[in-house]
Amino acid sequence: MAAPPAAQIVSPFPTPPAYYQFYTSDNIANARVPLPPCAHADFTVFGEDYHLNDEIIRPLSEAGIRQLYVNKKDWKTEMKKLNSSAVAAFVDLVSILISCPDSQDRVDKLNDIRDIFINMHHLINEFRPIQARDTLRMMQQKQLDELERTVNDFKDFLVEAKKAFRQSLKVDEVVRLPIPAYRPDLEGPVEEPKRKEETKKREIELAMIGLSVGGERKQQAATSSSTPRPEQQQRLLQKRAMDHAAWSAIFGETMEE
Repeated sequence: MAAPPAAQIVSPFPTPPAYYQFYTSDNIANARVPLPPCAHADFTVFGEDYHLNDEIIRPLSEAGIRQLYVNKKDWKTEMKKLNSSAVAAFVDLVSILISCPDSQDRVDKLNDIRDIFINMHHLINEFRPIQARDTLRMMQQKQLDELERTVNDFKDFLVEAKKAFRQSLKVDEVVRLPIPAYRPDLEGPVEEPKRKEETKKREIELAMIGLSVGGERKQQAATSSSTPRPEQQQRLLQKRAMDHAAWSAIFGETMEE
């Protein structure tokens, strides 16, 4: 008596490709790595065979089922025809069950109803790619709307922040300073004295512009006050330069009330 065939064990996970064994540390160090394998059109995953060259939705003829619809492009008309055929076949089945339940016509009518519903389901699947495309379009449009709404919210917050800063600092006008040009010749420890000199000139320019931003009130206060000492004057210029740089960084542009 022949022994029964052993049950085939199928792993729930696909096995790794065999060529991974060639990528050892020694082969990589000696540049003996083989070329990657060519892409194959046929492969097996979870015990199922897949063929990339086949149609995404296979025709009904391959499954041995009659195709009842003719033109799949006019799917609305064909779907209405199949629906009417299903209702008519069901009425015929009820009549057969009433008159002669054990006749062969009952089995034939059940097969007809089965073919009708399979054709309806297959016709619906023909439009799955169109459904996927429209779904992707709707998702992208939703993401775009959310991004636009977020950008508009940030713009509103920026306007409110500028108003709040103007009110808290009591600034009527802010001048946007030009960005200093990049000086690659002032990099390194050797150019330290020259870099300090350029920085000092920049601070003086900022302080001069800061004097004109404050208006007549600052000029009158500076005129009426006593002349500061050189150290105090230098600190005052640095403070005004830092304040003006902060205003320029906050507002980013010239604004008027």
